This record gives sequence, structure tokens and C-alpha cells, in this order.
Amino acid sequence: MASKKKILITGSGGFIFSNFIRYILHEHKSFNIASVDRVQKQKAMQNVYINKDHEFYIGDLSDKHLLDVIFEVEKPDIVIHGIHDKDNLVSEFSNTKNIIDKCLEYNSRLIYLSDYGVYGCQNSEDEQPFIESNPCNPKEINDSVKSACEILINSSANY
Repeated sequence: MASKKKILITGSGGFIFSNFIRYILHEHKSFNIASVDRVQKQKAMQNVYINKDHEFYIGDLSDKHLLDVIFEVEKPDIVIHGIHDKDNLVSEFSNTKNIIDKCLEYNSRLIYLSDYGVYGCQNSEDEQPFIESNPCNPKEINDSVKSACEILINSSANY
């Protein structure tokens, strides 16, 4: 039997990622999940999905020692990461850099979740839709940090 692929998910105490974990574990039996969350919000622990195929870590991505431990123990094939704390954007950029460094070290594939705001906004429905090759043109601060993270990730792909 082939071994299961390992996915590491950051920010797993939130609504979207906690439900994503449930979906993956029920619909795609070929994966094990490890996840990490700071558990800053009161409901975060209520969202965490307890399952034999899900290993949950409480911690902050700014803690490089914690990331060393998680990556050494879990050896993720895929890391799914996005910006979670819009109130602390500078640390989110730094945390993304920490994740990139670990993915490069462990040869893990990184999936970074961003959103349309990095491209700016369309002025009419007649304009062509944005695609990933469009230049970033954010109009809000949190979208600027997401753009900076995308640039950081794209530049890291050359290593």
C-alpha cells in the first residue's frame, strides 16, 4: 500500500481551514493532515478537528524552533499557507518567509492562498478578468502585504 501524502496547514483553527481539513480527511483518504494555529480567537479550539489522521500543533509561525520541530516530525509533502491575521501584517510577511524557508529546506510544495485584491479592482464588468500573470496593483494595506508575500514566494522559486 502506498504511503499517504502529508499536508501541513497553517491557521487551521479558523472556519475555512478547519472545514477544509474535515473535507480532505473524509473525501480524500490518501492524505494525513498536520496543522498549526496560534489559537488567538476564543472559538479556534472549537473548530479544530480531532481525527487519527490529523496532528494539531498550537504555536506561532514566528517561532522558528517550532517550525523546525513540525517539519522534522511531519515532513510535509504539501504546505497550505495564507495570511490569517490582518491586524499584524508585518509578522504575517515574516511568517510567510519562515514557511518558505522550511519548504525549501524540506522540498515541500507550497500552496499560498491569496485573493483578487492583490490585482486591484476592476472599474467595469467589460474589463478582462484578472489572471495570475497580471501585475500586482493592490489598493488596500492587507492586499499589499499579500502581494509582497506573492513576490517573495515567486522569487524563492528560483532557489
